[in-house]
Amino acid sequence: RPGDQLGIGPVVLQASRPAPSGQIDVATTSVGFGGL
Repeated sequence: RPGDQLGIGPVVLQASRPAPSGQIDVATTSVGFGGL
């Protein structure tokens, strides 16, 4: 999705559900969305 390519998707996801591994979660989310 366009938003995910801009890096908005991962940031919003982290903000919506803050995980204990915040920074790692962002990297994982970015890779995950990139694969999708």
